[in-house]
Amino acid sequence: YLELSGPGIKAMEWQEFQDMIVKIVSDYLGTSANANTSVFAGRVVTVGFDDGQLVRVK
Repeated sequence: YLELSGPGIKAMEWQEFQDMIVKIVSDYLGTSANANTSVFAGRVVTVGFDDGQLVRVK
C-alpha cells in the first residue's frame, strides 16, 4: 500500500494517475537489473485503488 500526494498529483484525474503509476511500475519491473532479483520476482504485481479494480502489471 502506497499513499502519494502533491500538487501535481492532486490535479490529475484518477485514471491519468493510475495509468502513470502502471507505466512506472511496468518500466521498473521490465529492467534487466530488476527482472529476477527484485522483491517482485515470481509474484503478481497489481496497481489500483482501494475502491476500484486492480490492473495486473505482472
